Amino acid sequence: MDQLFKVQYEEIKGARGALLAYCETMKPEELYQPVGAFNNSSIADLLVHNVNTYISWINNFGLDRNAPFYKAEDIKSLDEVKSLFEEVNGFMAEFFEI
Repeated sequence: MDQLFKVQYEEIKGARGALLAYCETMKPEELYQPVGAFNNSSIADLLVHNVNTYISWINNFGLDRNAPFYKAEDIKSLDEVKSLFEEVNGFMAEFFEI
C-alpha cells in the first residue's frame, strides 16, 4: 500500500488520540448525553459510528470480511470505545500490507 496512506493514517490516529484524551476529561453522562446538533446522538454514539464505518469500508469491503457492526447502546464506557479503535488499528495495519 502506498506509504502516503500509512502516513495519513498515523495523522488520523494522532488526531483521534487527542479527541479521546479530551473525552477522558468529560463526565460519563456528558459523553452519552444526546446532542441536538448530532441528530440527538451522543458523542459516544458518533465514535462507535466511526468505528463501524472503518469496519464497513476497510474490514468488510477492503479485506473482504464479514465482521458485524457494533451497536452504540452496547458500548458503555470510553475504555470500550478505545478498545474498538485498537481493533480498527489492527485491521488497518493488515489493509496497508495489501
